[in-house]
Amino acid sequence: MPPKHFHKHYLLLDEGVPTRKYLPTANKRHIIKHIVADLNLSGLEDTVIYFLASKFNYIVITLNGEDFKLLVTKTGAGVIALSSHLTAKQIDTKLLAHLRKHTPNQCRGNFFNLSGET
Repeated sequence: MPPKHFHKHYLLLDEGVPTRKYLPTANKRHIIKHIVADLNLSGLEDTVIYFLASKFNYIVITLNGEDFKLLVTKTGAGVIALSSHLTAKQIDTKLLAHLRKHTPNQCRGNFFNLSGET
């Protein structure tokens, strides 16, 4: 059961991120779309992905953090960069822990790094 002050986040998974079926707990608690598996869009420029996420109030989840970091604006989408060393299970766990601590408004226009470190 979600915590008392639970906030549902809208997440847009970039191409290199495992699809939502590999993130079962996050998928149950949040609205998740994978850019390729769900939206049938591949090979898009980062700027286009960021624009789409901003337009529809999604948070971009990516392995390509350094490039997305340059795109973040205060009124745009939030970005969560994942370490490429994380397993799908670690991503599911770390993503949930991070999202539990932040409201959607706190994520908007901000850049976060989730690494393999505890």
